[in-house]
Amino acid sequence: MTKAIRVSKDVSQSFKHFDSQVMWLGFVCMRGFDQKTQAPRPLMVSLHFPAISSLKLITLATVCTLSFFSLVKAIVFARELEEHECKICFEEVKTEYGSYHCWREDCNYIVHVKCATEDDRLYYIIDQENQDEEPVVSSISCVVEVNEHGEAVKIFKHFKHEHNLVFEDKIKEDSDRHCDGCMLSISTPFYYCSVCNFFLHKTCAELPKIKHHWYRRFPFTLEARDFLRCKLCYRYCSGLFYISGRLYFCLRCATVPDIIRREGHEHLLFFDYQRKRQCSACGVGGGYGAFRCKECSFSLDFACMTLPQAIQHKCDSHLLKLTYHGENADAEQHYCDVCEEKQNPNHWYYYCSTCDNSVHPKCVLGEYPFLKDGITWRSVVLSTQRSGVFHEHSDDVIFVHKVDGYPECAACGKLCQDEALKCPKCNIIVHHKCRWIGNGKC
Repeated sequence: MTKAIRVSKDVSQSFKHFDSQVMWLGFVCMRGFDQKTQAPRPLMVSLHFPAISSLKLITLATVCTLSFFSLVKAIVFARELEEHECKICFEEVKTEYGSYHCWREDCNYIVHVKCATEDDRLYYIIDQENQDEEPVVSSISCVVEVNEHGEAVKIFKHFKHEHNLVFEDKIKEDSDRHCDGCMLSISTPFYYCSVCNFFLHKTCAELPKIKHHWYRRFPFTLEARDFLRCKLCYRYCSGLFYISGRLYFCLRCATVPDIIRREGHEHLLFFDYQRKRQCSACGVGGGYGAFRCKECSFSLDFACMTLPQAIQHKCDSHLLKLTYHGENADAEQHYCDVCEEKQNPNHWYYYCSTCDNSVHPKCVLGEYPFLKDGITWRSVVLSTQRSGVFHEHSDDVIFVHKVDGYPECAACGKLCQDEALKCPKCNIIVHHKCRWIGNGKC
């Protein structure tokens, strides 16, 4: 049954007994009539204002495409009809029903009201539009000093390293160094320490000490750790992390934007917090969201999103390049040259076109590719086997990627060929995966 009502000048009073959800779901006509011309006119201004005026200005955790940390405001008046895509769900935003958009004139960032406010971990309300943004403080500083020869030299200091750093834009071809921030192979330009083996990519060294990450609304602080498990890619990593409470983001994940073009897929990808489908690159599902494509069913988790584009492995004398599904149609080549097991032709793999070698990413990287060799694990309890009897061994141990001589694991009895934990006091060695073992099985 259709009903019609006459609305007075004070439209909000006339509709004050209506549930605001009724307005948003479209059960109320959004048209009125001008008293003089009798021409139709939108009523959305007055109808929707009471429902969202309490939000006023909010700050979103989601990174704006043109500005790092954007203030957004409610648009509660009729706007010129244009085609806009929500930068959270990438569906069309009908601006005549209200939306949030960046207050900066040079930025076209816009989101649905529902997308902006449905998760209180991603936004908070602020009181004024001209609120000052926090200053960005770099993690590296530069001072000019005069050396013993009377020459002015630049001295670089990173707040997480005790020695001065030297800037370099050249690297030796046979260098096998890794960045102590992101744990990837070092590339130019970079900073290094002339006292110890400490290296940082220029981009890693100049990151801000405090970062507002799009994944959550609260600030993250840059910290150095021997190892932590990243909450985005779920890998154990060493180096620098952005930390807030119990959330730890490795630098590889922390620097990935929420909207990105990734080599290996033709369309734009955006992060969907609700995404539960299997990753198209590795076939693993689950986790808390994933990057997805609006145009097709492609999904990508953080672990695959941050895979190195090229990597060195002992199975080949050349760099292995990350290769994407569909690029090698030869069915006979869909076997890993390390583990000799069959590869899924639809998943990503590493490939050498010169030697025709293809390898699973897990076989190239190993189980813990981003743990630094020689880091200390504090007070680790190891179950070791002696004369058929298991003993508990509790002490600080050292993580190593390779052990000389391939000794037997003290827990399972198998040879230690890859990652292991070694006690520097008694020389007990166990596989890293056997550190909690209690039944003698690896």
